[in-house]
Amino acid sequence: RLKGPCRMGQACCACESGANVENLAKQSELFGSGGRTVGRPCEFDVLIQKDGGASLGLELDCTGPDMPRVVDIRPGGLIQEHNRKGAGDETVQCQDFLVEVNGVAGDAQAMLSQVSQCARLHMVFRHPLMLEITLTKVRDSFGMELTHHWASNSLMIKKLHQDGAVETWNKIYPGMQVLPGDYIVQVNGCEGKAEELMTIFQLSKTVRLLISRP
Repeated sequence: RLKGPCRMGQACCACESGANVENLAKQSELFGSGGRTVGRPCEFDVLIQKDGGASLGLELDCTGPDMPRVVDIRPGGLIQEHNRKGAGDETVQCQDFLVEVNGVAGDAQAMLSQVSQCARLHMVFRHPLMLEITLTKVRDSFGMELTHHWASNSLMIKKLHQDGAVETWNKIYPGMQVLPGDYIVQVNGCEGKAEELMTIFQLSKTVRLLISRP
């Protein structure tokens, strides 16, 4: 089982006209029937009182600097106890993002400091939007720059390259655009460590991606 880079209290990655329109039509064949979105982003509050050194039982991926991403909920922790009592839409799930802790937001390490130092926690989580898409390399590239923490289980999209496969996808499917800051959490149906995902990604001509967005 993946051991995430960050456990609680520990620090841890205008559609052009003319010939180009015709070009897009031809390139759209690379993407089959398109993709689909899964889930609906929504935020919810979680109030936790830590007594007697109890553990949250929450494992986070801190690749992104702004919001840690939940990668595991361990048995016996306070988050699991919260989930037993909470409604479905207000239970913490893998792939959720930790948005705020005790009023601190926008800084993953500062939020983790709150978690480790404070007995009473007011946390805000966000269910993500999930995208399923299929891409085929153009000029031996998918047209995006990725980054990851060595112990992460996701690849974060850092930058999109001009005229690359992803940019073409975004023009053809504007309602399902891939954006910098998105996380690739599955490649060709495989999950695992970031380096394993990267290897599959780099060796494939066509990839089926599951993407998580805060």
